[in-house]
Amino acid sequence: MKIGILSFILMVYILLLAFDGSAIAQPPYRLRPVSEFETLQGIIIGWYQFGSYGASVDTMWARAVEAIRDVGTVYIALRYSSSVPSITAFLTSLGISTDNVEFMVTGTMFSVWVRDYGPEFAYKGNGAPVVVEGGYAEEFPEYIANLWGLEHYHAPISMQGGNYMTDGAREVSVSGRYVSDPEYWQSVVRSYFKLPLHIVPYLVGEMCGHIDMYARFVAPGKIVISQYDDPTYNDNMDQAAAEFTARGYEVVRVLTPPVTWSEIPTHIKENPELLHLAPGEKLPDDDYRYVYRTYTNGIQCNGKYLLPVYGHAYDALAIDTFQNALPDHEIVPINCNAIIPCGGALHCTSSDGPPGALACPSGLSISVSSSIDLSWGQVPSAVSYAVFRRFDPCGFDVGLDDAYITGSESWTDPNPGSTDLVVYQVLSVDGDGVHSSWSDRIGIASYDISLE
Repeated sequence: MKIGILSFILMVYILLLAFDGSAIAQPPYRLRPVSEFETLQGIIIGWYQFGSYGASVDTMWARAVEAIRDVGTVYIALRYSSSVPSITAFLTSLGISTDNVEFMVTGTMFSVWVRDYGPEFAYKGNGAPVVVEGGYAEEFPEYIANLWGLEHYHAPISMQGGNYMTDGAREVSVSGRYVSDPEYWQSVVRSYFKLPLHIVPYLVGEMCGHIDMYARFVAPGKIVISQYDDPTYNDNMDQAAAEFTARGYEVVRVLTPPVTWSEIPTHIKENPELLHLAPGEKLPDDDYRYVYRTYTNGIQCNGKYLLPVYGHAYDALAIDTFQNALPDHEIVPINCNAIIPCGGALHCTSSDGPPGALACPSGLSISVSSSIDLSWGQVPSAVSYAVFRRFDPCGFDVGLDDAYITGSESWTDPNPGSTDLVVYQVLSVDGDGVHSSWSDRIGIASYDISLE
């Protein structure tokens, strides 16, 4: 009886914490992180304050609003209410409607670099979204959790959104520049998501050290990685590409403009908080810094990819590369020349809105006789399913071993071949190839059915 009472008190405590939006260090259940290529209700734009970066950057955000509002809600996050009429008038002057645009005025904004301190989203087992905060401040994710009535959890590692990337099922990936204790990071990620952490070679010299400056997952099993002419920067990119290939991903390389040594804009020198720096990083001693023009630092939302462009000869190649990688997407080039010297582009100044409804392939089950047979519930929107089979699913370096495509809600393993622990997971794929969802994982060990 005492144990029952204590369990009841603990559950009430957890529910109260969840109700008021406060962060709990460890969720009482396993979460499934949401990838950026999945269905989102919209995108948060960290406009911060109208005019703080100049008219060219305001135009960049306006064009992002124009592209996103057709496929999702645009949540414009601001620190000052005085910016609302200014932004509304500015959008109107460019012929951009404010339909499907919502303003969020909050004192929890620290800068335009909302990706790094904003929310990350995950699903509970029942498909309900929750907020996970792994940046350098809790205030804004807590604000989002309260605003949208979501549970809020705090991961005790400083992942920062720009240095956090996941495909939702295979792994969580981070640049290795600021990972001081790899084993601890591994343990935290695995305890939250039951996924291995992949610590990826970093981009040499890039001040923030974030993975979004050179890589992004764009579809299930597919990643785009920067490619440089200069081996100073490209050697680590080649190594990263080789690692993802070995882990079973299709790797697409995008030729990226050379790194340049450029003067920091005057208004940034006068307001150094506008420069995109890693926590604790100081403004350079001189007035120059290296500029990394990136194509992976874009925004992906519901069938559109907002591609940063710079008036560089490689822009056209990047458009072709992303269009080939995402044949069902509309590629929307947006000029980011005005902000890239500050250390980021579209991805850095945005954050994902809440994920859409999760239509998981439910009821995944295994039947074992002379063969291993899987079956699951139908997803009405699915045109196909991908069945993934992996061994030792939470190892440090393991990827998924095999993927098989099927058009029905059942599948027989063509090559079981082992009585070791085997874990299966099913991905449903909609007609556009992007709006997808993962089933929970289920495995067998020595032909005994058991949950992972």
